[in-house]
Amino acid sequence: MSGQTCPKCQLNDRVAKVSAIVAAGTSTTTGATSGWIPGVSAAGDFTFSMSFGSSDQVSITELSRKLTPVEEHGEGADAFGAVIFFMFAIGLVTLSAWGVGESEFGASTAIPMLFSALACLALSFMLAVVYDKSSQIAKEHNQRARAVWETLYYCQRDDVVYVPGQPSRCVPSGRMTDLWRSQP
Repeated sequence: MSGQTCPKCQLNDRVAKVSAIVAAGTSTTTGATSGWIPGVSAAGDFTFSMSFGSSDQVSITELSRKLTPVEEHGEGADAFGAVIFFMFAIGLVTLSAWGVGESEFGASTAIPMLFSALACLALSFMLAVVYDKSSQIAKEHNQRARAVWETLYYCQRDDVVYVPGQPSRCVPSGRMTDLWRSQP
């Protein structure tokens, strides 16, 4: 029970802070494995292999999953994709230069290939800059959303999420993201 009163039912007996509900409803178990594992090879031989590893198992209640904020990601192309695009484009330029029929690279082949490579590099750089900018915007948005999320309360009776002291900012739990999307 919290000291916050639900703006919908005007009671506080089934109200809790959203971040506390998520923390209480989430647990992580780490397990380690090691030992000899018997097996049979493709040739029919009996084998043993040594296995080492660890794993994390996260358990989360349905309510915690529903109240966990979802982080947004940038909309741009990623840097890895820009590098792959650059390498793919250079490969196409090289193949097309060889397809012209020249067995060796001469001035007539090298200059267009150089300009094509520079154009591909410039485009890849622009893609990386767009990704960086959109990632930065998403990061700032996630920080603002997290700050709002930290202030939210949940009323189990009415299944609503709200900002204390602001009755107009009370929404069904399924629309919780509306509370921080409307933030500047």
